[in-house]
Amino acid sequence: LYRDLTCRLDDEPSDTQRKRFHCIVYPVKSSYPSPELYTTGDVMGVLANTERKNPNAKVVQDAIRHNANKLMAAESLREVLLAGPGPNFFVPEGSRSNYIVITPHGDVVTPPAKRILVGVTLSTVKLICQEKGINFKEAELTLPQLLDSSTCVSLAMTGTSVGVLPIRSL
Repeated sequence: LYRDLTCRLDDEPSDTQRKRFHCIVYPVKSSYPSPELYTTGDVMGVLANTERKNPNAKVVQDAIRHNANKLMAAESLREVLLAGPGPNFFVPEGSRSNYIVITPHGDVVTPPAKRILVGVTLSTVKLICQEKGINFKEAELTLPQLLDSSTCVSLAMTGTSVGVLPIRSL
């Protein structure tokens, strides 16, 4: 979908105050979890050896999107985490979401902002943690850490369409 837009710089712009720009809009199919998944938790997969080239920019990387969609369809998953190359498999984010970990000490941990595209929902989680006095940390999280109950007692996906969705199985 292509739109040619005119942007007004103030309430009464003259012709010289108008700017013209081009915008390409890609419609994205949203998927909303059922209410019971917020109680039971969802299942999330892992797409190994995959990292975005520039995670701070919302750009299409066709191979990642294709592989993620293929795995999600084959396994009936809502989302997959992207795990970088081994042996530690750093996990920066999901294919279209962020995630948080709850530690045994009650801290909320997420990958460093420089390694992910920080979304509105994750930013809101951070703000709520700060308001409630909950320790919110950024750390390089690996797949073995996410699977280890001594470092991760709870995992949740964050995103615009899911909000904060608990993950029961990875």
